Amino acid sequence: HEAVSYWQSSISSDGGVPFTMVAHDANTFLGTASVINNDMPSVLPELRPWLAGVYVQQQHRSQGIGGQLIAACKSHAAELGHASLYLWTALASKALY
Repeated sequence: HEAVSYWQSSISSDGGVPFTMVAHDANTFLGTASVINNDMPSVLPELRPWLAGVYVQQQHRSQGIGGQLIAACKSHAAELGHASLYLWTALASKALY
């Protein structure tokens, strides 16, 4: 029932990155996830691109929306030639990824 739409910044210049996926149901915002060039440039500058900013509105959680957003990001990144996405997350959210 929900849809995931693609949005890319007009400043994107590094292999199609950054971009953002937005989950919505008609006019209702459900969540978002982005792929960015580097989430930890001072620590791991060689690793790129990164999955970042995964967020689903609290009332829409536990419905698979986060997983759909992540899958859409992975799929679009693969279309752009990125075989892997990197991720850092807090221990509490590891089950999602």
